Amino acid sequence: MTQAALKRRSKGSAREKLAAAGIIPRGLSLDEAAAYVNLSPKSFLAEVDAGRYPAALPHKADRLIWDRHALDRALDRISGLIGEMSDGVHISNAAAMDEAIENAVI
Repeated sequence: MTQAALKRRSKGSAREKLAAAGIIPRGLSLDEAAAYVNLSPKSFLAEVDAGRYPAALPHKADRLIWDRHALDRALDRISGLIGEMSDGVHISNAAAMDEAIENAVI
Protein backbone atom coordinates (compact mmCIF):
# COMPACT_ATOMS: atom_id res chain seq x y z
CA MET A 1 0.00 0.00 0.00
CA THR A 2 1.36 3.43 -0.93
CA GLN A 3 1.91 6.22 1.62
CA ALA A 4 -0.94 8.27 0.06
CA ALA A 5 -3.34 5.31 0.20
CA LEU A 6 -2.34 4.59 3.78
CA LYS A 7 -2.97 8.24 4.74
CA ARG A 8 -6.42 8.20 3.08
CA ARG A 9 -7.31 4.91 4.75
CA SER A 10 -6.22 5.93 8.23
CA LYS A 11 -7.92 9.34 7.90
CA GLY A 12 -11.21 7.71 6.95
CA SER A 13 -10.86 5.31 9.84
CA ALA A 14 -10.26 8.20 12.23
CA ARG A 15 -13.41 9.99 10.98
CA GLU A 16 -15.40 6.79 11.40
CA LYS A 17 -14.10 6.34 14.96
CA LEU A 18 -15.05 9.93 15.81
CA ALA A 19 -18.52 9.47 14.35
CA ALA A 20 -19.00 6.22 16.25
CA ALA A 21 -18.07 8.06 19.46
CA GLY A 22 -20.59 10.81 18.67
CA ILE A 23 -17.88 13.41 18.07
CA ILE A 24 -18.44 15.91 15.25
CA PRO A 25 -15.09 17.15 13.94
CA ARG A 26 -14.64 20.90 14.22
CA GLY A 27 -12.60 21.16 11.02
CA LEU A 28 -14.74 20.32 8.00
CA SER A 29 -13.74 19.60 4.40
CA LEU A 30 -15.48 21.41 1.54
CA ASP A 31 -17.97 18.57 1.07
CA GLU A 32 -18.65 18.33 4.81
CA ALA A 33 -19.02 22.11 5.26
CA ALA A 34 -21.40 22.33 2.30
CA ALA A 35 -23.48 19.43 3.62
CA TYR A 36 -23.44 20.97 7.12
CA VAL A 37 -25.24 24.08 5.81
CA ASN A 38 -27.37 22.02 3.37
CA LEU A 39 -25.80 23.30 0.14
CA SER A 40 -23.93 21.72 -2.74
CA PRO A 41 -20.17 22.39 -2.72
CA LYS A 42 -20.56 24.71 -5.73
CA SER A 43 -23.36 26.72 -4.09
CA PHE A 44 -21.47 26.80 -0.80
CA LEU A 45 -18.37 28.26 -2.48
CA ALA A 46 -20.54 30.89 -4.18
CA GLU A 47 -21.97 31.83 -0.77
CA VAL A 48 -18.43 32.01 0.67
CA ASP A 49 -17.38 34.29 -2.21
CA ALA A 50 -20.45 36.47 -1.52
CA GLY A 51 -19.41 36.77 2.14
CA ARG A 52 -22.40 34.95 3.63
CA TYR A 53 -20.24 32.10 4.93
CA PRO A 54 -16.68 32.32 6.25
CA ALA A 55 -13.65 31.55 4.14
CA ALA A 56 -11.66 28.38 4.70
CA LEU A 57 -9.04 28.43 7.42
CA PRO A 58 -5.44 29.00 6.45
CA HIS A 59 -4.16 25.47 5.94
CA LYS A 60 -2.11 23.39 3.58
CA ALA A 61 -2.50 24.54 -0.02
CA ASP A 62 -3.97 21.20 -1.11
CA ARG A 63 -6.80 21.15 1.44
CA LEU A 64 -9.58 23.54 2.46
CA ILE A 65 -10.88 23.35 6.04
CA TRP A 66 -13.87 25.23 7.52
CA ASP A 67 -14.44 25.80 11.23
CA ARG A 68 -17.79 24.31 12.22
CA HIS A 69 -18.26 26.96 14.91
CA ALA A 70 -17.73 29.75 12.36
CA LEU A 71 -20.38 28.13 10.16
CA ASP A 72 -22.73 28.02 13.17
CA ARG A 73 -22.18 31.75 13.76
CA ALA A 74 -22.83 32.49 10.08
CA LEU A 75 -26.07 30.48 10.20
CA ASP A 76 -27.10 32.33 13.39
CA ARG A 77 -26.44 35.65 11.64
CA ILE A 78 -28.29 34.62 8.46
CA SER A 79 -31.30 33.40 10.45
CA GLY A 80 -31.41 36.58 12.54
CA LEU A 81 -30.53 34.89 15.83
CA ILE A 82 -27.28 36.89 16.05
CA GLY A 83 -26.65 40.35 14.65
CA GLU A 84 -23.32 42.01 14.07
CA MET A 85 -22.63 45.65 14.86
CA SER A 86 -20.36 47.76 12.67
CA ASP A 87 -17.38 47.20 14.99
CA GLY A 88 -17.66 43.41 14.61
CA VAL A 89 -19.14 42.80 18.08
CA HIS A 90 -21.84 40.13 18.03
CA ILE A 91 -25.16 40.94 19.64
CA SER A 92 -28.08 38.65 20.35
CA ASN A 93 -31.46 39.21 18.84
CA ALA A 94 -33.35 38.33 22.02
CA ALA A 95 -36.78 38.30 20.37
CA ALA A 96 -35.65 35.88 17.66
CA MET A 97 -33.88 33.71 20.23
CA ASP A 98 -36.99 33.62 22.44
CA GLU A 99 -39.15 32.67 19.46
CA ALA A 100 -36.75 29.91 18.44
CA ILE A 101 -36.77 28.50 21.95
CA GLU A 102 -40.58 28.61 22.12
CA ASN A 103 -40.88 26.83 18.77
CA ALA A 104 -38.20 24.23 19.51
CA VAL A 105 -39.26 20.62 19.44
CA ILE A 106 -38.11 18.85 22.56
